[in-house]
Amino acid sequence: MRLLLLLQLLTCCSGALLLRAALQPMDKAMSTVKAQVSRLLAPDAPAAADIVKIEQCAPPVAMPTKFGTFTCHCYRNLADGVEHVALVKGGKGGETPFGARSGPILVRVHSECATGDIFGSMRCDCGPQLEMALEAIEAEAEGVLLYMRGQEGRGIGLGAKLVAYSLQERGVDTLDANTVQGLPVDSREYGAGAAMLKRLGVRSVRLISNNPDKFAALEEHGVHVVERVPSVAAPNPHNVGYLRTKAERMGHMLPVGLAKAERMLPVDYRVGRRAPGAAMPTRRAAALKGYEA
Repeated sequence: MRLLLLLQLLTCCSGALLLRAALQPMDKAMSTVKAQVSRLLAPDAPAAADIVKIEQCAPPVAMPTKFGTFTCHCYRNLADGVEHVALVKGGKGGETPFGARSGPILVRVHSECATGDIFGSMRCDCGPQLEMALEAIEAEAEGVLLYMRGQEGRGIGLGAKLVAYSLQERGVDTLDANTVQGLPVDSREYGAGAAMLKRLGVRSVRLISNNPDKFAALEEHGVHVVERVPSVAAPNPHNVGYLRTKAERMGHMLPVGLAKAERMLPVDYRVGRRAPGAAMPTRRAAALKGYEA
């Protein structure tokens, strides 16, 4: 009887020890999470761009194009493994070509668009915007084009974008074509782009964009936007409805519905430049308020 009780006691002790050993990694993980949360909530928490971790995938290489010769840098976002490209013009060369510069650099943050950039689809204005940005950077002999991969269809992916196109053929606009699928209007994040700019030594930019979200996002990630450089491609019969929706429902600064879009921006942006410290436009969730009709 005593032997049986002793065996039961040893079994219970062994089980407790095994359970404790199994829970130790979980305890360690929870401690790490709590430490990270505390660090992010601290008054001296790092800027968002400092949290996004990237690594350089290859040494900078010359990239001759039909627009001119650029230096190509490739970075990998360590959070999701997606590789992004920076085409750089000017600077002092090396991995941080603009490290000694204090003035703003002409920059385009371009989202991947296979249909427009590669196949020349006329449903959007992405292809022309990409080409105009490279032409503008070449003309200035200095600037950066970030090509952000994994952002197809404002972040929903190529397949879902084609579904959205089929919905648009039935009269649904580009905004609702996402939400009808249960997908966000725009899920793109620009932390990796801001981190890439900082790696290149860029701290302030003249941003080639019509999208107020990009201004706000770069500022949030520690890159100062001092000027808006419009990127307006000529509309065509296949994309005029798309452009109208972007202007009237999504706040993009386009000639179609421009007055309504510009009311969402600080006054200084309406004339191109903004004073340091001026209020930035709100992010997309707030920007779309009242534009559903």
